[in-house]
Amino acid sequence: MKKTLIVLGAGASKSILDFFPTGIELIINMNYHLTIEETTPPPQAGYGKYLSSMTNTLLDVLGSNYFKHIATFKTQLWQPVLDYQFRYPRDYEVTPPLIDALISQKIKAKELPDEAKNIAKFIIAYLIIGSEHALKDNMTKKFDDENWINVLFQKLKSFQFDTILENLQIVTFNYDRVFEHYSLKLIDKYFNQASIEQKDRFVSQVKHIYGSLGKLTDVGFGNRNDDIPKMKNAYKKFNLLYEERNILDGLENSFEQIYFLGFGYDETNLSNLGLKGFTNATHKIGTGLKFDEKVKENLSNTYGIKIEDLNCLSFCEKYLSF
Repeated sequence: MKKTLIVLGAGASKSILDFFPTGIELIINMNYHLTIEETTPPPQAGYGKYLSSMTNTLLDVLGSNYFKHIATFKTQLWQPVLDYQFRYPRDYEVTPPLIDALISQKIKAKELPDEAKNIAKFIIAYLIIGSEHALKDNMTKKFDDENWINVLFQKLKSFQFDTILENLQIVTFNYDRVFEHYSLKLIDKYFNQASIEQKDRFVSQVKHIYGSLGKLTDVGFGNRNDDIPKMKNAYKKFNLLYEERNILDGLENSFEQIYFLGFGYDETNLSNLGLKGFTNATHKIGTGLKFDEKVKENLSNTYGIKIEDLNCLSFCEKYLSF
């Protein structure tokens, strides 16, 4: 088996369930759900004061003192969304705002208080845990068979599991645990002799470069996003793009091939991977939609990545080999 690195972006999870919000969708969902409108008539005992479950849970998790920051938070996010929605139909090349960059820039400009970082992290955790819950509720035989993770394991099953542990590395820029959850199911399916220790090692070797919602044993996959104790734990477990990030130790110069699935090729993310140091990787190939020739040429010249106009499932079926 070749020494292989697989890099996952938000599209890798979205390709399994389109409900997973990415990019501009995160900001739009924040604006939509984070409302301070009160329920009319007043709710019965045990129900939140506000119409939005997100708002009620946010205040329960972060504290009622965060209420004064919500209106400012929405105001500062509203205009960039409107601006993008106005420009995109007129210029398909316009780049949507990134929530991480937007929050960072507005905090530095004193347009948002420092508390905005916790609000953003909570909402991201809320939306992604909700998406994980939806995926678990929607799991059917079709979901289990017709996704790229299953294709990956079908191509791995000819190897010994110890060989896979030694030669396959997964790096993900996602906060969700979709890959780990499906992997545990598929290890049972294709490697039913694998020990608990081997399964634990496989999951522990999945590197979340910005952190995740937490270990599956701490915040279960399919957990409800109104579970206050779990939410208090989950939103603290990851960093935003422009915060301090995990360092990928020991990855340089160790791979023969690198695959990119659902990855957006953001320059900051590419830089954090340190791809220029992966001199042994002669095969670098990935998914990519809506890339103009200039972007493809830049990726090819700078990083040696060949971009294919394919989704994650069809890409894995056609190109993954070990």
